[in-house]
Parts: sequence; C-alpha cells; structure tokens
Amino acid sequence: LRASDVTAKPISWIWEGWLPLGKLTVFAGAAGSGKTTIAMDLIRAVTTGGKLPDNKQCKVQGECLIYSTEDDIADTLTPRLQATGADLTKVHFIDGVIEDGEKRHFEATEDIPRLFKAIQGRNIKLIVIDPILSAVSGDMNKATDVRTSLKTLVDFAENIGCAVIGITHFAKGTKGQDPTERILGSQAFTALARMNWVTAPAQEPDQPNVFAKAKTNIAKADGGFN
Repeated sequence: LRASDVTAKPISWIWEGWLPLGKLTVFAGAAGSGKTTIAMDLIRAVTTGGKLPDNKQCKVQGECLIYSTEDDIADTLTPRLQATGADLTKVHFIDGVIEDGEKRHFEATEDIPRLFKAIQGRNIKLIVIDPILSAVSGDMNKATDVRTSLKTLVDFAENIGCAVIGITHFAKGTKGQDPTERILGSQAFTALARMNWVTAPAQEPDQPNVFAKAKTNIAKADGGFN
C-alpha cells in the first residue's frame, strides 16, 4: 500500500486531546484513586451531552457499554451511574453470553463477533472495560498474548468508531518508577494504547487526587486535574 494511495484523516475525539474514538485508552492507578468514578462521569457526559472534566461540552453523544468483572452491576455500578446523572437508557452492561441455552462469562477474544452483532443499530461511542486484564486470553505478562487479545478489541473499536477505556492497577512495589512502567502486566498494554492516563491518591488528607496523562503519541502529553 503506497502512502500516495492513502487518504490522510484527522483523529476523532470524544474529549479533545484526551479520549480518542476508535482507539484504546489505558487508565491505571492505585486502588481508590478515582479511576472508576472518572470513567462513570465520562459515561454521563457521553450519554447526556454534558460537560467533560475540563468544563467543555461533550459534542459526541451516544450509548455506552460497560464490561466489569470486579464491581457488581446492581449495587455498585448502577448507583454510581445514577449519582453522576448518566442517562441509564443509553448504558448497557456486558453481562455474559448465552450459548446452547447456558450462560457463561464473556471472553473478549472469542466473543467480539457476537458483541458486534448484538450492537447493530446502536450508536455505541464508549466502552469501559474494568479491568482491561479481563479482555486478555493467556498470560498478561507475555507481550504476544496481550497484543493478540487487545488487537481484537482495538480492531472492534475502530470498526464501530467508539472509544475504549481499559482500567487497570499499578503493580506492587513500583512506587517511584515512571507511571507507564508501573502498569500491571506486559508493557504491551501501554504500547498498544494510543493514550495512557493515570491517577494518584492525595498525599495529604485535605488534598484532592490527581488525574493526568502519562503517555500518548496522538496529542500533547500534558495537562491534568486535581
């Protein structure tokens, strides 16, 4: 494929400079530092056209998908969405797969084609996966396993034109290292993601947590929020 035969195009954003459409954003941080809260608030912005963290209006509106293997749908995630003011009619949970009359867990690498069929006719703009490790088949510390699994997810996002936020944790015993090197699992997580966010807990009781970019190759790698 010659470069002269390729039509250049701009990157599309849900949140300019922060959340790109059709690409993977990896969101890492310590437990309790606000990762899920921020993700739920971004769902609010997308489903209602409300304000983003920088107070600008969200111009990309649509439906959202959540796949969480850690938080309960009924007593944790839905109440959090209600608290943010999200439009619950536009939020869908991936709750499993019905196969031969039996329900089983959703396997990202295997079930993406099923998911693609299930969302036909819907205007999905954001998928939140918590933790992103649940989308990996194989060893999370092996680059080849991580790349193979996440490539399926990234291709899916690109095909339907939605953003993907994959939430993860910092590895234990990595305090003081570069934030991207602290992310749990293979370095392929940060390498395949076009945007990497991090959160850090407040250092003093009366101070807010920190939310910032750690690495990106499609926008300025600066800016953050308290």
